[in-house]
Amino acid sequence: MRHLTLDDLAAALPDFLDGRGLVLESNLAFQLFSPGLIEVRRELDHLRSSSTGSIVLGEKLAQADAIHDGFAGALHLFAKAFQRLPDLPELDRDAITRLLRDILPEPADEGATYEAEVAKAAERENALTEEHGKELARFVIAPGRTLHDVYNAYLAAGKEIENLLRQRAEANRRRPFGRHAAGILRNRALSLMGQLRDALATELRHRPERLELLDSTSFAYIDLLERHRQLHGPTGAPLEPPP
Repeated sequence: MRHLTLDDLAAALPDFLDGRGLVLESNLAFQLFSPGLIEVRRELDHLRSSSTGSIVLGEKLAQADAIHDGFAGALHLFAKAFQRLPDLPELDRDAITRLLRDILPEPADEGATYEAEVAKAAERENALTEEHGKELARFVIAPGRTLHDVYNAYLAAGKEIENLLRQRAEANRRRPFGRHAAGILRNRALSLMGQLRDALATELRHRPERLELLDSTSFAYIDLLERHRQLHGPTGAPLEPPP
């Protein structure tokens, strides 16, 4: 069984503990080692749940970052477009130049780390004055929408990234499984399964026909997965269990 992957075990343990392995319930070997396998199954379910949560948070961060970069880029482009208008009143030209200098995002900000983007957005929010707000509101980019509205959306997107980073840090802090621990969990499962099988062989050593029947029945899916991994290696999803 040494070729089984963690994914194989995640598929095989429920099949064994809730199905095929139940034919062993009256055997001392099963009674001794099934509690340990049940605990491994519980920890493995938690591991997979934590990994899924990390993937979801990563996807949310990527989406929030794209929104943040979109607002940041739009602010810069709108401001530059206003600045280039040849008939823009001098008072407005001074205002847009001041906004670009003081609080508006720069193209170089895009592609920065999440943490750097959050820090930069917070820095600009702290630099935002009441006068800046009035100046942003003077520039209309669509009916009922001004640069001030876009700027608020940019700041909100930065806060969303900050919130997701906090969630990710908390999830990482609570997660008891890393790659090393996952390897330990796999070894534990394989060890318990091997001990159960050896103990069953010892228990039924005087009843070889009974042993052969119970072993081939209860370990059918596990043996199928093992043969598959021996032939095809550790990549790919586990095989479906036999009927």
